[in-house]
Amino acid sequence: MSGTRSQNNVSAFIDLMNYDSDISTEYIVSRIGGLTEDDGEKGALILYTNSGGTDGSGLSEKVRITSDGRMGIGVTNPSNELEVAGGARITDLAGSGTRMVVADAQGDLSTQDITEAVTGALDEITRAVGSSSSAQSSSSTSYTDLSGMILSVEPGRYIFQFNCDMSVNNGNTVGEFSFYVDGATVTSSVRKIKPGTNSPGIATLITVVDVVNSGTLKVRFRKASGSGTVSVGGRTIMTMRISS
Repeated sequence: MSGTRSQNNVSAFIDLMNYDSDISTEYIVSRIGGLTEDDGEKGALILYTNSGGTDGSGLSEKVRITSDGRMGIGVTNPSNELEVAGGARITDLAGSGTRMVVADAQGDLSTQDITEAVTGALDEITRAVGSSSSAQSSSSTSYTDLSGMILSVEPGRYIFQFNCDMSVNNGNTVGEFSFYVDGATVTSSVRKIKPGTNSPGIATLITVVDVVNSGTLKVRFRKASGSGTVSVGGRTIMTMRISS
């Protein structure tokens, strides 16, 4: 180990030496250096490694810690607390597959799986459209299947979209629609709609549904409240499978 100090405190360094007895030569392995910043009252710490050469000609800066505590790896003037010129890897975050890094409120890093929102081609539509133009009415508070709105589906994740003309004959009446699949109402799809007395309105219902078993998808409707009748006119349904 050896050290030196230049004039005016511009820089100082400690060389870590190695003696090769085979060639009877001592050479620099690495270097720890200090460098003044600004007017000389601030200093940075620099780490050098030797890529080859017994005369120290292979020494090059690899890490610098500036006077304000910023660390640069392969960067001589880091603009953040840590700046790396090149790739970086954190073994604690390793795992299977491609994931994303998230930070909690304390700043601790962790990884979580990336949810595949859509897989496959978007034009992979299981059943494009079902439709019906026949009017259908109900004053019951029990669900009734809408004719023409029954489709066969395979297991998977689907986007379902339903559109219809709807009206009621009493202003206090509220209609309700829902999707029905795997033998049960999809609770997240239930929507109450009040279009206005004798004034048809367009109702649109869109939801994402996980189908567990092969079977049928239905659209159902009922009178949720009020003393009138809910009427449904022209209607269409579309399904699109977005993952298996």
